[in-house]
Amino acid sequence: MTLTGNSDPTDRNVGLEFGADDYVSKLVPPREILARLRSLLRRPPLSPRPAIPVSPPIVAGQLRLDTAGRELLGLAGEIVHLTSAEYGTLRYLDDHRGQSVSRDDLSIAVLHRRFDAFDRSIDNLVSRLRKKIEAIGPDFRALKTVRGEGYVFLGFEANDLVKEDND
Repeated sequence: MTLTGNSDPTDRNVGLEFGADDYVSKLVPPREILARLRSLLRRPPLSPRPAIPVSPPIVAGQLRLDTAGRELLGLAGEIVHLTSAEYGTLRYLDDHRGQSVSRDDLSIAVLHRRFDAFDRSIDNLVSRLRKKIEAIGPDFRALKTVRGEGYVFLGFEANDLVKEDND
């Protein structure tokens, strides 16, 4: 509940849009404030969010994806921090390892929106992931672009990786 001396309708709307349950201007009778508070207290309590199960780290050859810390770990102890979107992209691609995944599927799974032809966010995500993976193992490319289709995740194991060609 927001109690304020400002009675401007614009401020009231902004306060409610930012999450206030109620917006009351000052010089309101105390009984009305009590009635509004009792109304809020009668609402059922919010149910607790279910615990999100944390899966064990994904070990793939030379690298390990720490699912709890959302980090990529190298053999020599290098730690590469991933953003939520990078982590989600890598997890989704790993779940579909060896398969071509379209930009639209990635956009829906990771960004929760349909892919727009002029939207470069998926391409930027994959580009950032490539740079982070190559910072640990610069000789290999784990993410391959399939022209006109999307991306394929080849994994981190040395025999699964494609030597980076000079294209």
